[in-house]
Amino acid sequence: RALLFLSFLVSACFAYPVLNVTGFSWAENMAFDGKGNLFVSDTGVGALYRISLSVDGTTYDRMTHIAPGPFGKIDGLAISANSSVLYANSREESTKETWLLSVNTDIAETFSKEVKLPAMGNG
Repeated sequence: RALLFLSFLVSACFAYPVLNVTGFSWAENMAFDGKGNLFVSDTGVGALYRISLSVDGTTYDRMTHIAPGPFGKIDGLAISANSSVLYANSREESTKETWLLSVNTDIAETFSKEVKLPAMGNG
């Protein structure tokens, strides 16, 4: 009984708030990094967001990681083994070319086009 109570007490102390984030036009792809951040692509507007636990641990913060504009779509997310790079399939708005992006997971708006792709994937 003491072990069960201790387990309950420990899990209650480390409970996280419910994640309820709104305001997306089409949140399609999600990927967690090893630091507890959730990356979400909003394919409808070509944006990438980082969602993380707030400093006080009671809510979540949604930060724009790639703002709408340069890309008409962003989808197909994957995180590198060391969590420093997020890879994303994207369609450049001005040229309609499809690119594999490498995105710095720590610094917003820091990305590079790595490989030109023949077509846009679906998710």
